[in-house]
Amino acid sequence: MSDRRRARRRLSEEEKEKIHRREEKRIRKRSEKKQKKKNRGKIIAMRIYKFFFTLFAIIIVLLLLFNLFFTTKIKVTGNDYVSSSSITKLIKKDKFAVNNLYIMGKYTLGKGTLPKNVEKLTFNMGLPWVLNVNVVEKKIVACVSDSQNFAYIDKDGLIVYVGTLTDKNVPIINGVKESEINLYNKIDIDKDILKKTEEVQKYLKECNVKATRVECKGSAITVLVGDTDVNLGTDISEDQIKQINSMLESIKEKYSSTKGVLHLENYSTNPDATTFEPSK
Repeated sequence: MSDRRRARRRLSEEEKEKIHRREEKRIRKRSEKKQKKKNRGKIIAMRIYKFFFTLFAIIIVLLLLFNLFFTTKIKVTGNDYVSSSSITKLIKKDKFAVNNLYIMGKYTLGKGTLPKNVEKLTFNMGLPWVLNVNVVEKKIVACVSDSQNFAYIDKDGLIVYVGTLTDKNVPIINGVKESEINLYNKIDIDKDILKKTEEVQKYLKECNVKATRVECKGSAITVLVGDTDVNLGTDISEDQIKQINSMLESIKEKYSSTKGVLHLENYSTNPDATTFEPSK
């Protein structure tokens, strides 16, 4: 065989080898491409599976929480003049308020509604399905009356409660029109008078003076201690209140009865200008 023919055959074999390698490379790339596509499909399928699994798990947890914390009982405490039923009714007014977590979250975020006579509501759970509600009512500082009812007011003159009985520990303010005595009406009363009645109650308690009635006529205050009406006037001090018990003891020694009027209206300017007017 000539050198030329051998060279041609060797060239032909080299070309075949090159073609074979190119074919293997092309098949390998095609295989890798298919594998990548297959892997991508598996990844997408896995992601879809994880998504639906997570979604299903969340739904299960939410259902468990909904059923576990489903509100079956609302227990109201801390209320004195605000009725428990009105608090319960207010909470249940929201159609979604059937779950303790929802109700607590709503009021924690400040989205809950409060009655006008309530300062705030706080919540806790003794059991997951029992909602405990603690009521902080607005403080009553005085009351006004008409021919039938007593209306109790807060420091701003708002009527927070209307009832047929009077609380002896609450000052009575006279001179209010009957047409104004309705729940949540705001009565036009001098705030200085309300502040003064609060101070009187504080002094009476601190000085251990057992008054059964505190009455405000205009800007003057009278307290009933036993069967004695003590006129305090308009300028009231703690020292003035301190003298009441000792003065009543002296009156009891001097008179057969303490029934009457003790005048302390001018005590702040002249402590000695106190008189007792016995009842006839």
